[in-house]
Amino acid sequence: MEVRGEEGKVLEAALQALAPRASALEAERQRGLRRFLLLLGGAALFGLLLLALGGESLWPLFPALLLLLLALGEPWGYAARLKGEAARLLAEGLGLRYEGRGLPLGEVLEAGLLPVPDRYASEDRLHGQVGAFGLDSADVHLLRREVVRTREGTQVRYRTLFQGVFLRLDLPFPAPAEVLVLPRGAAWAPSAGLEALRLESPEFGRRFAAFASDQVGGRVFLTPAVMEGLLRYRERVGVAPRLRLRERRLYAALSGVDRFPLSPWALFRPLDREAWRRKLQRFLQDVELALALAEALRLEERRRRLGLPGEGGASGV
Repeated sequence: MEVRGEEGKVLEAALQALAPRASALEAERQRGLRRFLLLLGGAALFGLLLLALGGESLWPLFPALLLLLLALGEPWGYAARLKGEAARLLAEGLGLRYEGRGLPLGEVLEAGLLPVPDRYASEDRLHGQVGAFGLDSADVHLLRREVVRTREGTQVRYRTLFQGVFLRLDLPFPAPAEVLVLPRGAAWAPSAGLEALRLESPEFGRRFAAFASDQVGGRVFLTPAVMEGLLRYRERVGVAPRLRLRERRLYAALSGVDRFPLSPWALFRPLDREAWRRKLQRFLQDVELALALAEALRLEERRRRLGLPGEGGASGV
């Protein structure tokens, strides 16, 4: 898979790879829809019979309720199967591997981007090799335990600290410096050895807070083109990412992104080519940012090795 400049080719290649098995999923959807309609129709017939008896006998109530429950279970059952199969197909179409389980909490916290939670859940892990970079990502949900005193007594509640996508890219070269980028106003405890990064973009400074272990190395990563790309990404996706560059890894946390939403309405929506295209585009969106940043960093690394001045070349963010 390439970065954003080649996204159209990636989508077409993935759609072609998906076509045979996607057709099987659509056939399963149609069978599930027929089962839903038959079960719903059976429940309606027993309901009419109950009305016809005028309450003299309640026996039709039990099969009516049973058929109704079975009918309502069809959309949720299909949605769960579709989520797993669609995620696996999409991952394979892009040369990645999919697992229903997520990332261990320790691997998420090592980035230093997210707070330590009292409760943690993770699912939908994607990992594999993407060009020169190793990718590992998952949906994560971090919660904080809070004790609330009310008139009825003490209640324990869990408040969401972060919910979204966490990504890690393994780089084939060392980072020029440790760099941290956060949405402006995000809660964060300063790390030892990092200082505010002096940048030349007032707009970027209004939207993001940046820190680095070295001013020069930090600007090697946050070139004018990369800052502009991050601002465009924020406008396009509506998510301001958290980023950390450290040693040979680039971490990203994208709040509010759900790559594989579970919806019972999927049973009533045909899985045509355009539907798969939309799923692929949303699927690509979360890794696109990290790949473009890593590619920009790779170009700067190549310039440094060749002794060329940094140009802040075009970013595909």
